[in-house]
Amino acid sequence: MGSDTDTSTVKPNTTVYEKARPTRSPQQNPEASIISLSICCPINFTNVVSTNINEFKDLLIYTCYLLTGLSNTSCDVIHWTRTTSFTSVESTTFRADHGSRVYGTVRCINAVELTGHAYFGPLAASYLPPQSVDSNIEFITNTGVSHVSQSDSNSLTLRWSEFKDRSQLQTYSAQVYGDSVTKSWQETGNKNYLKISHLNMADGGSYGVTIRGRNSGGVESHPISNSITIDSIKPKVTGNLTGS
Repeated sequence: MGSDTDTSTVKPNTTVYEKARPTRSPQQNPEASIISLSICCPINFTNVVSTNINEFKDLLIYTCYLLTGLSNTSCDVIHWTRTTSFTSVESTTFRADHGSRVYGTVRCINAVELTGHAYFGPLAASYLPPQSVDSNIEFITNTGVSHVSQSDSNSLTLRWSEFKDRSQLQTYSAQVYGDSVTKSWQETGNKNYLKISHLNMADGGSYGVTIRGRNSGGVESHPISNSITIDSIKPKVTGNLTGS
């Protein structure tokens, strides 16, 4: 490797991070491991891969590069690009379909051109909201599935059809609202059923539940809602019963 710094693949307005070549020679390849990683999507469906790595176990690291692809052996997204740090890496922006899986390799070279690699992925490109248009909420009562009323005034048990998302749905959240009751949003994880207790709902009141989903990119779906009426008073029988 020559001593001149090649900045042709470095983003504008950045400084190439490169140590001066030392006089002492290292004895083995650099080693590192990925400690965190993320993919974010600023605007116009473009994406940026960011990753933090443990300091390569070689005090004589000379320079590092990042490779990004749609498989763990490809460079079809971004070819080898010189980085600006030895402990964190950020790619240039690129376009990827929602739900695409992205892989990367960090390569660092020391003073005598021994090379170490660290690998990450897959990361899911996630910038569109989960699809909830075909989903609906059903209430589970002591008489079966109901969309009208229930006698239990203390709790709501419900299920909903799963939202669709190519990237990966991370969690659902639910909120109860209605006469004399407003609950905070409650996360359910990646399950599509829930029982909410200690509601103390009034007889004759109408109570609704709103569900929304969030994917791995932190994008939330359009919410879906449904409501049910509480009918907890037993009917009274009046009049005289006569036999034949």
